[in-house]
Amino acid sequence: MKETPDTDDQGLPDEIKRFVAAMPKIVTERHEIRARLIERFSIQRETTQTIHEVEHAAISETDTIQKPREPKSKNLEM
Repeated sequence: MKETPDTDDQGLPDEIKRFVAAMPKIVTERHEIRARLIERFSIQRETTQTIHEVEHAAISETDTIQKPREPKSKNLEM
């Protein structure tokens, strides 16, 4: 349309582009389901990661606890 000799038609492609750019995005039921699934799996991933971090911290803490010392033996020789 930009190549048409009618000057009124030459500006039409730019008007159409602006109009389409201003249109709201279409959100279908499929898009909503996808968004909910992504959110649910993100929460599950974060929860799983937190559990693993807690388990790792607990294991590290257990490794750093000193073993109980054995009682000193008394000299039984008299």
